[in-house]
Amino acid sequence: MGKRAELKVLRPRLVPLNAEGEREAIALLADSLLDAAGKRRADVSSGALRGASGSATGGVVSLPAKAGKAPKAA
Repeated sequence: MGKRAELKVLRPRLVPLNAEGEREAIALLADSLLDAAGKRRADVSSGALRGASGSATGGVVSLPAKAGKAPKAA
């Protein structure tokens, strides 16, 4: 096998996205939400969450950026 790659997880930060990057980010978020909903549904149907109730909703909001300025990092 090949060499093992070492991954370093950095703190999340806001970065400016072009239209293509924004579409990709929205698609990844949608996939994650649908995956989590499917897993939750499977857990509920198998009885793993007996007595638990609640729901989750998700969405993506596109915020307007000020012209010429990148968003500040959190």
